[in-house]
Amino acid sequence: MTRHLRILLPVLALVACLLAQEATGTLEIRVTDPSGAVVPGANVAIANQGTGLKRSTVTDTAGEYRFAGLSMQPGRK
Repeated sequence: MTRHLRILLPVLALVACLLAQEATGTLEIRVTDPSGAVVPGANVAIANQGTGLKRSTVTDTAGEYRFAGLSMQPGRK
């Protein structure tokens, strides 16, 4: 019995760690106009077609925006 537990417990711990993993990413972009000048205050939206999740933000004074914690797994809400 002890031998089985020594084998089973590490395997169960590994499975638990693998199940706890979540693939997320961050998107950082700078918005510019045709002349290359940054566009501060621009409304920006992003949508995951797999989940239907939509997020929006406004560019900062440098024309940049950031979406963090984006799910990288399609179809997952």
